Amino acid sequence: MHFRVSCIVDDLTHKMCDEPITYDLVRSVLVHVSIQKQTPKDELSKIRPVVASCTTSLDLDESEGLRDLTSAVEKSIDGLGVNFQGMNDQMKGIYEIVDPVFRTLRSDLTASIAILRWRYGITDSPANSMSNWSEYVSLDGSAWRGISTLRGIKIAFGRPFTKLDSSAVEEVSRLHNEGADPPLALQLINEARNQRTAHPRSSLVIAVTAAEVAIKQLICVLAPDARWLAENVPSPPIYKILKDYVPKLKVKARATQLPLQPPKKLLARLNEAVELRNKVVHTGVAPPNPDKLLEILAAMEDVVWICVLYSGHTWAGHHISYETISAWAAKS
Repeated sequence: MHFRVSCIVDDLTHKMCDEPITYDLVRSVLVHVSIQKQTPKDELSKIRPVVASCTTSLDLDESEGLRDLTSAVEKSIDGLGVNFQGMNDQMKGIYEIVDPVFRTLRSDLTASIAILRWRYGITDSPANSMSNWSEYVSLDGSAWRGISTLRGIKIAFGRPFTKLDSSAVEEVSRLHNEGADPPLALQLINEARNQRTAHPRSSLVIAVTAAEVAIKQLICVLAPDARWLAENVPSPPIYKILKDYVPKLKVKARATQLPLQPPKKLLARLNEAVELRNKVVHTGVAPPNPDKLLEILAAMEDVVWICVLYSGHTWAGHHISYETISAWAAKS
């Protein structure tokens, strides 16, 4: 059985020569990598997207799942996709075959593009430059049938937002006239969220850096005499600064009826995030899984909003997550 994963690499369209880049990866199975401009569909096509793919073939045991998959390929109606009609009961066995293979090929393909950019010094790529992911299977390695790897839909609830209206226009006007800029830490949080799916390690590192920047800039605002120390002297762990030092300062705004020390749950997540960041940076461990990374990003954003609040922007308290506010009110 033959398997292929492919995608469009958007940022390479105007950088690739006509000559394709192909090579083999020697793994437990042989994987063929191909990065090339798409063959034009007609003579008028001027833009030729770059298509990257990883292809492998496996000698599989004659299991029920393999027989069912082979049957679905052979029963293709349009010659383009596999036909799983009437095979609901057999899908679990089929998924157990194709999912690990496609997952490995996706990882190899992502790595191949990252290494290609590294070798050719391409540093201006967007965070999510690989699109139109597709998976295929083939019985002979020449006639390919598309297969969907969608296994379900996961709903993730983001932060509630306030619709943009004229209620805050006076505040916006004042900030603009005063020459205020959005805090660097919030810009970093936004960048971390943009990197989350394509580059989870970078996302983690940037998010923790955002929290560190926010806390140190807050100290510079609330304790000007300590500015030089905050900027030049190695400081204690940031969760200790937020836990023990910041509550002793005279903040410019605060959440009503809540203690100055952030909730223990948030502090624990901050400490955990710093430790994970250090392991990723210094020992090269894998980044946290997507759900854990989302949790970390949310916690780092809350840390940033708390710092914005304490620096004097009372409205920032409305942007702290419900989870953190609830834990704060319960002093947990």
